Amino acid sequence: MPLFDIPVVMPYRLREERDGALFSVQVNAVASNEASAVAASQALVRSLGGLKHRGRTIETLPERAKIGAVGRQIDGPYAYVLTHGNLIHHLDFPPRIDSQSGEVMGDAFAGLDPNLLLGVVMDCNPLTYINTSGLASIAAHAKRIQLRLFRVSDPVRRVFQIVGLVQMLRIFPDLRTALDDLGTPLPTAPAPSL
Repeated sequence: MPLFDIPVVMPYRLREERDGALFSVQVNAVASNEASAVAASQALVRSLGGLKHRGRTIETLPERAKIGAVGRQIDGPYAYVLTHGNLIHHLDFPPRIDSQSGEVMGDAFAGLDPNLLLGVVMDCNPLTYINTSGLASIAAHAKRIQLRLFRVSDPVRRVFQIVGLVQMLRIFPDLRTALDDLGTPLPTAPAPSL
C-alpha cells in the first residue's frame, strides 16, 4: 500500500487539567490514508507531549483533529523529527541508500540541532538496500540525535549485525514502541567496522 505525506493538526490536553488549555501539534504524517495519519499523529503527539510535560498524562483529541490534503507519495524510509516545538516533520529517503543518498541522509541528520531535539524515530520497512555510506550516516549520528529505528526488515537487520551496528542502535518492531523508548539514553558502544 503506498504511503503519502498527510498533514494533521492534533490537539491535546493534560488529563489532570480537563478545563485547562488545549495544545496542538502539526504532524506531517506518513500514512496510507487519513485514518492511519490520525492514528500515527496520536502516537507521535502523545509521545511528544509526554516528553515536554514529563510526569503528566497526555490526552489527544482525535475528534478535533484537522486533516490536510494528501500530499506526495513517500517510497522509502522516513524519519519523524520530534523537537521542543509544535511541529513534527519527517525526513524521507529513497528505498535504496547508496553512496549519494547515504551522503544526503548524513547531511540531513547532521543538520539536526541536538539542543532542539527530543528524538528521531525512523521507519526502515521501506528500506530495500543500504551501503556503507548509509550505515556510516546512521552510525555517526544515532546517539547525537537520539535515533530509534523501527520495522527493520530481516535482510537490513543482518547487515546491521554484520557491521556491529546493532550494539549501538535501538531497534523496535513498531512506531509505538520506538516512541515509548524516547528519553532513554542510547548505550555507548565501540564504533562499528564499516
